[in-house]
Amino acid sequence: MNIFSVPSGMRDLVLTEAKKKRQLQQEIEKTFRLWGYDEVITPGIEYYETYAVGFQNIKEQDFYKSMDDHGRIVTLKADMTIPIARVCATKFKDVSGPLRFSYSANVFKSHETLSGNKNEITDCGVELIGLAEPEGDIEILVTALDALKVVGTQDFTFEIGDVRFFKEACKAANLSDEQMEVLADLIDRKALVDLKNYVNELAIDEAYATFFTEMIWWSGPVDVLDMAQRFAFNDELLAVIDNLRSVYQTLETLGYKDVVSFDLSKIGNLNYYTGIIFDAFVEGVGLRVLSGGRYDDLLERFGKASPAVGFSIKLDQLMEAYTYEEQAKKVEIEYGRDALVEAIALRKTYDENTIVVLTPNTSITGVKVKGEQL
Repeated sequence: MNIFSVPSGMRDLVLTEAKKKRQLQQEIEKTFRLWGYDEVITPGIEYYETYAVGFQNIKEQDFYKSMDDHGRIVTLKADMTIPIARVCATKFKDVSGPLRFSYSANVFKSHETLSGNKNEITDCGVELIGLAEPEGDIEILVTALDALKVVGTQDFTFEIGDVRFFKEACKAANLSDEQMEVLADLIDRKALVDLKNYVNELAIDEAYATFFTEMIWWSGPVDVLDMAQRFAFNDELLAVIDNLRSVYQTLETLGYKDVVSFDLSKIGNLNYYTGIIFDAFVEGVGLRVLSGGRYDDLLERFGKASPAVGFSIKLDQLMEAYTYEEQAKKVEIEYGRDALVEAIALRKTYDENTIVVLTPNTSITGVKVKGEQL
């Protein structure tokens, strides 16, 4: 093993790749600023307990943990929403909002070696605190769609769901939390055979059983809402579908209908999301490039009850669909022996948008711009 290699799931970015990532990040951050989001920077290390409170069903093995000098468990930052919730509940405890925060930060989470996921990624995202649905949802969705314009003409899909569609059905079927977790995992993995077998084991009414086994097919254009409606067995489920139709109509009016689709089998973290959830995928990129949703219960866990919704862009994934363009003019000035001062003086004559590189060349006298005779 090469002792100077990087740890599993990490990577170096150099030269054009590093510039490409920085340029992409700056374009996304510009979109956030234009929507009125203020940047928040939090420590790279948080108390493990903070994440345990925020996520509740935390997987300890996913975190890079250590012990501080007071004996408390600390962890490398694993996401940014939890730290921002902590900030809101402390520094903005008496501010009603809405609060608009943005961030760009490296986050760390341990993944299985063959999962395809990196253990260190850069998240760029926003959190909208204090604005309930539907206004908050629409603002966040449009902000996300605007941010994805950085991929230019490449095709991307924006999938919207609502965790309440699953939760309300489970509530009606009187399922336990454990049963909900198992069912959610099977639906998320589209494990049709195992799903049918498990639903049969639950011994629930036929309407409920059919609903859960059919859920995995409710993904696609807006028409899938009509399909799902045929299986909706109570007013709560119908209300979720009506809300999604309203969201679509608003996005259609704003010109986004061609990229928006729906996935009612999208469930996410049951102890985290409380309403609308969404992901974005770009053609040619294997992993999702954006994810988000509403999490109205999260801030209350930190002592500040407030509606909240947000999303994060996975910068490292989105890079695969982004075309880097060198925006600055580049000039190389060669200088001979004892001509360094003259070369620096010449360099100062260029404007701030020009990259000027100084290169020693003992075969010439004085200075010259490479390729030109001065």
